[in-house]
Amino acid sequence: MSWMFTLIAGRDFINVRPSLLDDVSWFRPYIETCTATKMPFADTGAVESFVEFPAPEHFGPLLERYRAWAG
Repeated sequence: MSWMFTLIAGRDFINVRPSLLDDVSWFRPYIETCTATKMPFADTGAVESFVEFPAPEHFGPLLERYRAWAG
């Protein structure tokens, strides 16, 4: 069993994991989290990177940067 998505209770936020879909050719990661524990060879190519999970106050600016990036 794998999680395809995460709903965060009390927030308007859904985290989708497209890497679990059959066709990932359309997908480029924007954010990676918890990089303090990633393997040295694990490069996602994500635009944003966080050593831990970002604090709630980071989400507003992060979403604005994502909107600008995604067009």
